[in-house]
Amino acid sequence: LNRAADSPAKTVRDQAREALLRLADRLCIKGDKAAALAIYQQLLQDPQPVRCAAIIGTGRAGGAAQLPLLFEILEGDDAAAKGAARTALGAMAPKVAVPAVVSRIGAASPALKAELLTALADGGDPESLPVFLAAAEDTDETVRLAAIEGCGRLGNPEAAPMLVHLVASGSTPVSTAAKNALAWLPGDDDVVEAVAAAMPDADTNTRRELVDALNARRSPACLDLLLQTAREDKEQGVRILALEGIGTVGESARVAALIPLLLAADAKAEKEAIQKAMVAISRRTTAVTDVTAAVLEAIDGAPKASRMPLLRVLGLLGGDQALGVVRQALEEEDPDVRMTAIRALGDWPDMAAATDLLACVSAGNDMTSQVLALRGYVRLIRDVCPEPPERKVRLYQAMMDVAPRSDDKKLVLAGLGEAPCVGALALAQRQLGEAALVAEAAVAVTQIAETTRWTAPVETAAALHALVAAATTEDAKSKAKGLLELIDQYDGYLQRWLLAGPYTQDKKEGKGLLDIAFPPEVETADA
Repeated sequence: LNRAADSPAKTVRDQAREALLRLADRLCIKGDKAAALAIYQQLLQDPQPVRCAAIIGTGRAGGAAQLPLLFEILEGDDAAAKGAARTALGAMAPKVAVPAVVSRIGAASPALKAELLTALADGGDPESLPVFLAAAEDTDETVRLAAIEGCGRLGNPEAAPMLVHLVASGSTPVSTAAKNALAWLPGDDDVVEAVAAAMPDADTNTRRELVDALNARRSPACLDLLLQTAREDKEQGVRILALEGIGTVGESARVAALIPLLLAADAKAEKEAIQKAMVAISRRTTAVTDVTAAVLEAIDGAPKASRMPLLRVLGLLGGDQALGVVRQALEEEDPDVRMTAIRALGDWPDMAAATDLLACVSAGNDMTSQVLALRGYVRLIRDVCPEPPERKVRLYQAMMDVAPRSDDKKLVLAGLGEAPCVGALALAQRQLGEAALVAEAAVAVTQIAETTRWTAPVETAAALHALVAAATTEDAKSKAKGLLELIDQYDGYLQRWLLAGPYTQDKKEGKGLLDIAFPPEVETADA
């Protein structure tokens, strides 16, 4: 193998060196580390990737005598070799590598310190934490960042107080690194205790960063502190951030604790954050019934000011019980309660509220409630309805029939444009005859035609010709004419396949079949 490794033929040299590496690996596995080390050292001057493999092997087979070589590589400029040297240090016995790395760090250059800290973190020895804690106070930022990242990777929860302190340091890179390390660090109790101790005296930005770190942990152990923050922090932004975390890790049993916060909140953004947290808990835990029950219990007999935000939550939760309560609110005399009920129906997570919204528009009690109901109805069809476009058209038609004003019908046309089918095209085309709707109808026809020109070119061409005749702007006419040109361009082409193949011929397979024309590529006798 050694003779072959010196062969003038590159292919032979490369194969021989790979064989030497495999031989050294086998010797190392069998325990003959001295013989393996001799081969690895022989290959250290070879080009990559052989050199990297030899460096790693030196760590597996070597000991304290090989550490100066690894330190020297770590101080060099070869990124691949440095990565291999870190791996080699990690492969060494901790009782050999760790004391040597700790000893070397003190007098090392900043660049080498950072490399050694990374290598020490790769080793994962929690007992080496004091080295990282000391390095986190280094004057060089690169060293501090390597030490902070290493704290997170070591997994020693005793690092939590120092990391919390660094979050408040004011240095953006250091603070960010410390926050990330807190998110990775095991030991929920230690982290929560350290964050809780720091929160009262921290400034707004630091509190926000600490809450963000708790959120990143996604641990139920953080829930009590997040609830306390959402209840007590003096800054709305921090409270809203805590509510995001509550929605991520909260349990259905904790929803009751959010209801007083919702009733006490003044700002719209905070109310919405609490509502989202409650709904997120119900969706994540599949406990919609439990969450709904808690809201229904709170709404029963509550004063108007408390009922309205709870009605909005019911709209987001959905379900038969919630729908019954919202329908009752629709019948009340108080206009604010009725308006809130309509908004709740517009937020419904399924189509169960569509009929109620249609009835609100048809009843015509006042313009504001009609507009809110119509917008909610269109949202349900567009975002929630699971039916195919052809069936959605019937729903749009039902609203078009009762919409009292042109502006209302424009909202329907906006939704119709997102239901690309022949039925939607026909409904939009009929509105081209209404002077007040022609612009919106033209947009809807054009939008639908982008899809239907492939599946129904004849019907699409007729609608586009009608658009050209009715449009009041050159832009609308130009777009329609462009689509008509595309339809003409592909006239006679197969534009939609229902079924193709299989195609076979004796003694032909694979690529040979590509040169043969099969029906419907050629006309047949019965075509």
